[in-house]
Amino acid sequence: MAIFKHTIRGSIGGGDIFMCGWHMQRDGDVFAAGDQAEAAVETFLTAQAALWTPTVVFDLLITQEIDEGTGAVVAVAENTLGQAGTSPDAQLPAEVAICVSIKALVGVVAGRFYLPAPSRGSLTTPGQFNSALRDDLADDLKTMFDALATAGTPMRLGIYRPTTNNFVGAGTINVGNVFDSQRRRRNKLVEVRATRVLAV
Repeated sequence: MAIFKHTIRGSIGGGDIFMCGWHMQRDGDVFAAGDQAEAAVETFLTAQAALWTPTVVFDLLITQEIDEGTGAVVAVAENTLGQAGTSPDAQLPAEVAICVSIKALVGVVAGRFYLPAPSRGSLTTPGQFNSALRDDLADDLKTMFDALATAGTPMRLGIYRPTTNNFVGAGTINVGNVFDSQRRRRNKLVEVRATRVLAV
């Protein structure tokens, strides 16, 4: 079976761009894989729209076919998403991310991807991710990946290891109640640092 990387590209207002993605295995070409993934991602984003504000826009789903032997991208397909959040609450800073961990069915191999910053309405008093919203997000992610895995042409989530060029099937996903930060998200967010020289 072929290995595909699906990447969601979007924006968080102010010119900041986010990208999040995962690997899957499926028979067929990159265009069929992209179309199948798009339908599932659209359903997921519709179900979770209230988690994000309208400034969070999911623009594009990019599907890359990967040569398992070399790790090289051999084909690319793009599908338009054009979905946005619906929460009336304020947006959390663009540095905030929701980490989704992927654990292998066998062994200790793990991976992760980062969803964009949710609205302030997702916070609990201590500044953590609301447990009910966290559980709902995990349930909708499971629904999406299970639907893909049991489709007429199954597409299964997993972890691709570029150092060894092999794909390991996923057994579980988990979402924590502590927010994370994905520094590569800051493609267009320039950091300005204040540096002070200490007395020695």
